Amino acid sequence: MTIDEYAALELRLGARLIRVGEVWWRRVRPFFYRPLLCYELLDEACLKPPVGCLGAFQYAVTDPAVSNSTINYLVLDRLQEYDVTKLGRRKRQLLNQATRTFTVREINEPEELKSGAYPVYVSFYKRSGYTYLRQRRRKPDFDRWVDIIFDFGRPFVLGGYEGNELKGVSVSYRLMDTVIYATLFVETEALKKNLGELMLHELRVRAAEEEGVKQVFLRPYHGANSQDRYYMHRGATLVRQPARLHVHPVVLALLRMVSPQHHAALVGNW
Repeated sequence: MTIDEYAALELRLGARLIRVGEVWWRRVRPFFYRPLLCYELLDEACLKPPVGCLGAFQYAVTDPAVSNSTINYLVLDRLQEYDVTKLGRRKRQLLNQATRTFTVREINEPEELKSGAYPVYVSFYKRSGYTYLRQRRRKPDFDRWVDIIFDFGRPFVLGGYEGNELKGVSVSYRLMDTVIYATLFVETEALKKNLGELMLHELRVRAAEEEGVKQVFLRPYHGANSQDRYYMHRGATLVRQPARLHVHPVVLALLRMVSPQHHAALVGNW
């Protein structure tokens, strides 16, 4: 998948993106933008701003000397070094327990995902209240989401099965040397039986088997919240990428005074 194809996919899914020059930008907050690929290193000298002086934008830089902040995110790297026998005893036990109950395989046809994954998503939504694309709790909208993700090249979809019954789904996309981990939802009872552990393990193993893949991008770092801790306890690397933040100094000073936590998140000072 190319960056333009990925941007088209995100636009179809409702993301607020604009293209300025050769760079796709995501509107993270009103009047605040970051590149669609937040880990992408950009040359400030060749950059066209995505917003005027009343807005703000931030991007990872090729030259750390011009940085004034960091963009922090979690990845699975050193994929070829991953060895399940070197995991801690407890993690091996969880994987072994899951392996006795579940199998994980690729899902290559949208109809297979439509027919089996909807009850899994509903179970996940009731448990988590996850708001992103929450319209998928309605079956026609869920089927439309499946059609969209299969419209753009070949997504990397893994299904976790208990017998012949689908219990968990992960969706990822490959962009050049990176696999972007986009979606994971697991049925509640299967989660208690450690299917989530097995799904992440299988993603890591299969990404390592893909020629040229260097990392799995998991998510932006949110200051060691529960999801951050989940992935870091399972071997994720926290990357603190030097970045350049363009924002009016008065706005930045006011933010520091009014909301130190949001200021820390903006400059990457977690």
